Amino acid sequence: GGISDAPYRLAHRKVEHVPVELPVPMAFWRSVGNTLNTFALETFLDEWALQHKIDPIDLRLRMLPTEHRLRPVLARAAELASWHQRAPENALGVACFSGYGSHVATIVRLQPNATHPGQIAEIICAVDCGTVINPDNVRAQVEGSIQMGLSAALREQVVLEKGQVTSRNFDSYRLLDIAQSP
Repeated sequence: GGISDAPYRLAHRKVEHVPVELPVPMAFWRSVGNTLNTFALETFLDEWALQHKIDPIDLRLRMLPTEHRLRPVLARAAELASWHQRAPENALGVACFSGYGSHVATIVRLQPNATHPGQIAEIICAVDCGTVINPDNVRAQVEGSIQMGLSAALREQVVLEKGQVTSRNFDSYRLLDIAQSP
C-alpha cells in the first residue's frame, strides 16, 4: 500500500514485498503501511529532484495525472507557502499522500537563522477529504497527525536493552509538548 497505488505516473514500476524476521517486534504506528511506504516514496522523489535539479513540487505536478485530486491540493499548499516566491535562505520541504479517498499535501518551513538545525517555523497542510460533515473533526485529525509526526521526528525515542523496550511510559518516552510546536 502507498507505492503500488501511488498517484504518480511512473513508466516502470514493480512493487514486491519480502517479509523479514527481526529481533524486535514490528507493528503499525499511527496508521497502516500506506503511510510508511508513502514516506519512502516521497523521500525518494525529493532525492531524485535534488539530483536532477528539479523543483520538488514541479516534479510531483509533472508526475500527477491532470485529473488527479492531489494536483489542486499540492498547488494550494504551494500557494499558501509561497513556495515559488521563497528566498534562497528559506528551507522548505514537501510531502504528499493519497489514500482512503483523501489527498494531502504538507509543506514544512524551517526557521531561518535558527539556533539549532531542524527548528520549524511553520507547517502548511492542504487537504481534500471529500464531503466534510464536521470541519472541526478534520482539522483535529490533521493537526493531531502533524503533531504526532513532529513528535516522532524531533523528540520521541524508543530505548531497547537486550531486545526489550525500556521506555514504557510517558516519564521515559517523551512526547513533543505544545510549547515546542510551531
